[in-house]
Amino acid sequence: MKVSSLFLVSSVGVGLSVLTLCLQYKHLLSALLSLEAMTLSLLSVMHA
Repeated sequence: MKVSSLFLVSSVGVGLSVLTLCLQYKHLLSALLSLEAMTLSLLSVMHA
């Protein structure tokens, strides 16, 4: 089974944005930026 590199990079991006969201829960701006990064990564996964 061959997995595209875009899928792997997007999956890592989703994981890192979830981790950042968990660590930066006190700062609203950082949380919003993490959610935006997660959304973009999920869109990339859907198009991969």
